[in-house]
Amino acid sequence: MLKMWGRVRRIGCAMVVAAVAMSVSVVSPAHAAAPSVFTETGLGADAWWTTVPQSGSPIPGVVYTQTMVNAASDISNGSSDVQVYFEQDAFTYDSSGNQTPVSVTSGSASIPDVSLTVSRKLDSAQVSGNIDLSRCDASWNCQDAGVTAIAVSWTRSGAVTKSFGHLHAGFVGGNSLLGGLGLSASATATGTVGSDSLGVSHSGDLFNGSRTDRTVFNRNCCTPVPGSVSGSSGGTEYGLSAEWGNLPSPFVGTPGATYTDTQMQTSPDESLADGSYDLVIEKTTYMADAGGNLNWVSTQIAITPPANVHTTVDPQLRFGSASATGMIEWTCSYNAGCSPRTYTGTFSGTWTDNHHLLSKNSGTLHIFTQGQHQLQIVSSTYEGATANAAWDGANLGPATIAAIASASLTVKTSCQGAC
Repeated sequence: MLKMWGRVRRIGCAMVVAAVAMSVSVVSPAHAAAPSVFTETGLGADAWWTTVPQSGSPIPGVVYTQTMVNAASDISNGSSDVQVYFEQDAFTYDSSGNQTPVSVTSGSASIPDVSLTVSRKLDSAQVSGNIDLSRCDASWNCQDAGVTAIAVSWTRSGAVTKSFGHLHAGFVGGNSLLGGLGLSASATATGTVGSDSLGVSHSGDLFNGSRTDRTVFNRNCCTPVPGSVSGSSGGTEYGLSAEWGNLPSPFVGTPGATYTDTQMQTSPDESLADGSYDLVIEKTTYMADAGGNLNWVSTQIAITPPANVHTTVDPQLRFGSASATGMIEWTCSYNAGCSPRTYTGTFSGTWTDNHHLLSKNSGTLHIFTQGQHQLQIVSSTYEGATANAAWDGANLGPATIAAIASASLTVKTSCQGAC
């Protein structure tokens, strides 16, 4: 897979523990079965702290926290746009290592309540001001937690790199579709929230670009099922992806100029807000301000029910094609919100292997929830390709980057008690 953004995020389904990239990622109380969309655009910085021991085992009954701070020119959760987002999850472990949520404290703020400065060279960033907080218990009963001061500083610790791509990540209780493009650099952060010092961050980065995290939770997320079972399942799936656009490199444009980025992928049983979809395409439009920063203008989205999609992929990854009719489409813009959905969109495209291997990956993931242990063994191959496509009758032309992919997944599940 192409290099992805490194943002650590909350998954949102109770009692899921996943060890990823040598760090512990925890979750907060289960939400309703609704999509969560989190987008950061422009210059920004993210950081993550945790009090969970990074070696050895957590102590049963001790309350640990995971803290995240996101700051960007624009942060959107689908219903509001802010510049700073804060979240702190509190939880405990029992003697078996199962996690129990305690509370989630979160809040956001916009200028002028907070100030945000990010170096154009991605050397440093600072955010300070006041943020409105709310606190929710393990049953997701929430109440106002007042206004608290926040101050965080970032210092670049790694090289600036350009990265872009999509990643579809599944987990017990739902799945996430992650995407991003632009410049980024690893960073360390220190800060305070109220009278509490956060110390030095466990991870962080500075960025100039756009990144989106769209997560959907299953309606049966985390519902106990009596009994004890074990089993193994798996298979191989094939997919197509491509990107078109005129984004400048580096991620700085000519003042007043308009730029677009169109990304699509086929993903078997891609679960979004209200069903499963096999083809997703998204066009984002930006306009450069007086300083050359690319600001989000609008995003056009199209999703397609499986019955309306036809894809063909050669098992040797030499060629592929995709077509769709009756696509569900809508457009969201900064000033006008989202337009009503239409159901008449069309897409067609062809892919040909260009004999350039983009990546070949393999790995394992352990997921624990409510007495269940799930081991996922994944391997994938992304073969570079040329692609041409048309969307709603408009020729997108040759893709700037494209891939024909295969992925195999073996899932081994074992349970003790309820799972």
